[in-house]
Amino acid sequence: MKKFSRLSDSEIVTPEIVTDKIINGLPSKAIDKNTMLLDIAAKQGEFVYAVYKKFGKEVANKFYSIPTSKIAYEFTRKVYKLLELDVNLIGSKLHLLRFNQ
Repeated sequence: MKKFSRLSDSEIVTPEIVTDKIINGLPSKAIDKNTMLLDIAAKQGEFVYAVYKKFGKEVANKFYSIPTSKIAYEFTRKVYKLLELDVNLIGSKLHLLRFNQ
């Protein structure tokens, strides 16, 4: 999936080195198994993967993603499946608005 730096004219994938730096910059004590995280512009599940690498599956299974398009949804879903995470955490903005009510 590293071949896809751009999914479309308006969608650019954040490089793994950048997502790793962002997630590794979070203090370990700030994130635990009860922390819920959200990626509001998921492309290929790059942020959930970085969380998975640093904090493990338990924290990654509380990571919600809102893909930016149908193709981004498919890439994100593939990453969740490969990491054996709950694909129900991938949704649309409308889905998450209903979830919070």
